[in-house]
Amino acid sequence: MKMKQRRPAEKLSEKADEELGQLNAGLEQWLAEGTAELAGAKKQLEVLSFALSHELRAPLRAMEGFSQILLEDHGSELPQQLQDYLKTIQEEARRTAALIEDLIASSEQNDQPLSRSRRR
Repeated sequence: MKMKQRRPAEKLSEKADEELGQLNAGLEQWLAEGTAELAGAKKQLEVLSFALSHELRAPLRAMEGFSQILLEDHGSELPQQLQDYLKTIQEEARRTAALIEDLIASSEQNDQPLSRSRRR
């Protein structure tokens, strides 16, 4: 029985298929690593959100609250410039708290499961 010899085009096609398979495997590995890195970054963002949520809001509330107490209890005794300073402290504490809330809301809004999709 005589073995059929492959033509050069068939050899090239097999080689191309083999190289394509290797490239696909490399791409799959690259995607898996990227997905793992993205998941790690997402976890870090969750930790940051938690810290912002619990660790920074309390001091802001304290600054706003104590400023309000000073204004209510001693506002009439304080020079206008000091009253203005206390009001500015309150406004900035509220503004910073709103920024923190926006950052947390943005983080939660982007809290979608990771999935791969093909781009066309």
